[in-house]
Amino acid sequence: MIELKELFERIKKEQKTVIVAGLGRSGTDAALLLKKSGFRVVAIDQKVESSTLETASFLDSQGVDTCLGFSVEEKIKNASLVVLSPGIPPTSTIVQNARLANIPLYSEFDIAWSLLKSRPALTIAVTGTNGKTTVSSLIHSILEYNGKKSVLVGNIGTPLSSMVDSIDEKTYVVAEVSSFQLHYSRVFSPDVGVILNISPDHFDWHSSMEEYINAKKHLIDLVPDDGWLVLNAEDDYIKNFSARNGQKTVWFSSRKKNFSENCAYIEDGIAVVKIEGKRVLGVDRKLFKGIGDHNTENLLAALASAWFAGIDEVPTRQAITDYVIKPHRLQKVISIANDTIVFIDDSKATNTDAAIRAVKSFDHRVVGLFGGRGKESDYSVLGDAIKSSGCIPVVFGESRDILRRDFEKVGLKVYSAKNLKEATEMAMKIAFLISSGSSVLDISKNLKEIYFKTKENLKQRVTVLLSPACASFDEFSGYAERGDKFQQYVKGFLKDAGYE
Repeated sequence: MIELKELFERIKKEQKTVIVAGLGRSGTDAALLLKKSGFRVVAIDQKVESSTLETASFLDSQGVDTCLGFSVEEKIKNASLVVLSPGIPPTSTIVQNARLANIPLYSEFDIAWSLLKSRPALTIAVTGTNGKTTVSSLIHSILEYNGKKSVLVGNIGTPLSSMVDSIDEKTYVVAEVSSFQLHYSRVFSPDVGVILNISPDHFDWHSSMEEYINAKKHLIDLVPDDGWLVLNAEDDYIKNFSARNGQKTVWFSSRKKNFSENCAYIEDGIAVVKIEGKRVLGVDRKLFKGIGDHNTENLLAALASAWFAGIDEVPTRQAITDYVIKPHRLQKVISIANDTIVFIDDSKATNTDAAIRAVKSFDHRVVGLFGGRGKESDYSVLGDAIKSSGCIPVVFGESRDILRRDFEKVGLKVYSAKNLKEATEMAMKIAFLISSGSSVLDISKNLKEIYFKTKENLKQRVTVLLSPACASFDEFSGYAERGDKFQQYVKGFLKDAGYE
């Protein structure tokens, strides 16, 4: 197979066309990079809407030809190479037509990687169904606190293409990579590949669970023979992955201790990293504000990965102490009655696995809000986790009937609401009654009345947890808006109830 750099030289020499498919952030930056690098570029998108029209106008002003609508398929015929944005699934006619014409397909990561002027000091790529953003940004923070020149790119929001001019041999690159980006990548080659966890997700893009797993596992193929893998020893899929050729693996676990020559684990409350049998790093778990075992795993993965950049314990401890969890990821909204009742926004939990991890993060009673636009046909596994943890479920939104059906199958008492606002009020009523020791959960009265009757007896710890296990698009533009609204609802209802 012809190397991408060699293909680039041929395309330039013969003045052939490179197609960039998808006018999102990564596609736009890839098109600009290619244009700046001297290529003939046509940026295409089958969508004709205000956002793509605006982007097309901008690219036109920068000398990049654009084409929108279904006529884009004609452009494919004249292409020598197609760069695919992560939003374009393999079933797209753009992809199908390119393959029929034997036109090479590459990711935005591939293009940017091949156009770097020098290889970075170290590149760490992080993927997983859940936790990618937390781990990537934590690694980035640790490196910066250790005095490294670090750039954070990828799925987190900044395309690698936009940072090419800023990267040199002294730069440390931390890349959050999604399954979509990995699926199309062929030459991107990080020194360290991190796979956090895998659970069912994104079946609107991937054709099957097997394809989704293979996309995540493909990161191992991209890491060079002398590179390192950082893998989750507790994940049912990942624990069966193996390094190839000369690659080495650091396994991390929140449960096991000192279980491998290269591993990261918790011992006496300390997050420990051991490489080639020697303890190289130790940080107090309590310094990290992330709640639950999954955040313990996130911390271990970040520490093990960052170690390869040559970090010291003192600045690393400070980085972890100062690190602020990103919004809507088990984020504390407010607490009342001396932290007896706490409200937690985990709106980013858009799949079952993330919601299960959230529910299991607390050692006291939880009232959980689950719902939105469902991604799955069966939520019985989530129901089992809710039941075993003693959580009281409130379901809402488009998927409330499916959630209620599956939760009742496992013997749960389920409360149902039309939307998030109604569900929030219902959950708050239940929390006040439980905390005050009420044996009967009568939520027929209004919230103000229930709060007035219970406020002097709020003694039992209760967490009201939004961890939807579903997408947000039945009511909101995304998980962030849903989380923001939840926070508004909680504070508004508390004020209306007379809480000061």
